[in-house]
Amino acid sequence: MAEGPQPLGIALRGFAMGCADIVPGVSGGTVALVTGIYERLVRAVTSVAKATPHALRFRFREAWQIADMGLIIPLGIGLMFAFVTMAHFITSAIRDHAELTRGLFLGLMIGSLIVVGRMTQTRLFLHWGMALVAAHLAWLVTVSTPVETEVSPLNLFLSGTVAISAMILPGISGSFLLLIMGKYFQVLEALKNCLEGIKELLLGSSSLDASLAILWKHGVLELLPFALGCMVGLGCFSWVLQWLLRHHRDAMICSLAGLMAGSLHKLWPFRETTFYIHREGKADKILQDMALLPYWDDPTHLGAIGLVLFGFFAVLLFEKLARK
Repeated sequence: MAEGPQPLGIALRGFAMGCADIVPGVSGGTVALVTGIYERLVRAVTSVAKATPHALRFRFREAWQIADMGLIIPLGIGLMFAFVTMAHFITSAIRDHAELTRGLFLGLMIGSLIVVGRMTQTRLFLHWGMALVAAHLAWLVTVSTPVETEVSPLNLFLSGTVAISAMILPGISGSFLLLIMGKYFQVLEALKNCLEGIKELLLGSSSLDASLAILWKHGVLELLPFALGCMVGLGCFSWVLQWLLRHHRDAMICSLAGLMAGSLHKLWPFRETTFYIHREGKADKILQDMALLPYWDDPTHLGAIGLVLFGFFAVLLFEKLARK
């Protein structure tokens, strides 16, 4: 088993990754990279794929030894705890205090970009050219307009495959790709329904059959194909990442930095967004999303600028303490 942070520290990293993955525009991979567990995480995911055949043959001891469970278990606990406890809070903060929330995450991302840039000392023009290409790719993805797709198990499976691959890439937000594919709010709603179904089962407020029917129809049927897609995408994409980090580490780190840089504009706090509104009064799709300069006489804008600075220096301070 690989040496590294203690289980509590790994669980806290998982919690931070989960909180980041909930926010469209922020990637949990960025948290893993900045907190020093990114390469170990990629190795651990591939080791789980290697251990799976042993587990299917009921050779659990061999499977445990092959997989880096010292990372997988506490990290998974931290991720799930974040999804269960913070999904509603973060989505509410984005909806009700968008400028302040974006300001904080923008500062965190800028600080993280500096930390990632320090991870390589390469001076090759090719490597930094790859960073520019990656930044342009991230920019193209983040300016894409959300679309509506048919609700079907196949679409949910494909959405999970794409989103989980992005979630382990710093700079590319899996939740934002879900938003582009028209599946972000659907997955959140399915997760909410699952939690409500489990709550009713535990409290016994409804009959067992009724609670199970609600849980199955409004939660599991949508989350199951999405979860299967996540497993397939994570297993396949992690092999590619591990090979790149092993054989072309500097080029890969520069590309990851480029992905982060190209997505920064999406977190700019001061925006004017125009929605298409249904007759029922619900916002349907974004017609225009334009960045603005801050108003210095607006207390909310000043607060957002303060949170940008707070997030930026918090990451640099954390990185300094981690090196010590």
